[in-house]
Formats: sequence, C-alpha cells, structure tokens
Amino acid sequence: MKNFRLNMDRVGSLFFIKVYFYQLTTQKYEEYWIGVDTGAATTTLSKDLLYDLGYNVSEYPLTGITTATERDYANVIYLKRLKLGDFELTNIKVNAIDFASPYISGVLGLDLLTKFDVNFLFSQNLIEFTPRTDI
Repeated sequence: MKNFRLNMDRVGSLFFIKVYFYQLTTQKYEEYWIGVDTGAATTTLSKDLLYDLGYNVSEYPLTGITTATERDYANVIYLKRLKLGDFELTNIKVNAIDFASPYISGVLGLDLLTKFDVNFLFSQNLIEFTPRTDI
C-alpha cells in the first residue's frame, strides 16, 4: 500500500486527525477527530466514544496503566476495525478511560502510529503515513 496524507487540525498544543471507527450497531464507519500523541504508548479512547460505537465498556477487563502523571486503570477493548484514510486496521487494542476534557474523544498512541512511518508536515497541516512492510 502506498503512503497517504491526512489533514491535521491544531487546537492549542494538540493535533487532531479524522479517524473512521466501525460502529457495531449500524455496521458503518463513523467519523471522529482524534488526537495524535507521540508520547502515549497506547491508543486510548473515551468511554463515551466507545459506547457510541456499540461497545459495552463495563464488560471488558480493567488493567493498570501508567500515564505521564499517575497510575490509573482502564478497560482494555479490541476494536473490530478502524480506518485512517483508506487504510483499514482490524482488531485494535485500545484503553478506555474518561478524559478530563470533554473535547477529547481519544488519542492515537505509538502502538498504532508505529505501524507506519509517519511524517509531520506542520507547514501544510498534514500528517503523512507510509505503511510499514517490515512488521
């Protein structure tokens, strides 16, 4: 698969891109703006977003996680699928938490980002993804 670019929006020091998540009930993709966090080890989504997608978060196991500032607990969920541009990923492990800000629905972490070579083109408000063939 060839590389692709996604528009990036900046709010303060946070960068967001459109991600399309598969909604279990309607069996269609839904668009969400998700933060890109190169400092996050694991992709994390809000419980509200996951409920909107048809996941009953409370049915999934809790695990201890370490954030930049504290130790916490998150439900671990495997998403059926999502799309970045036209690139589809399946069986994606995510942590489910309640974010402090209602404006953040989730962040893509290094677990997902490292499936690609990623270039930030800040002058053009773009992120370029090249799927890796070595993993």
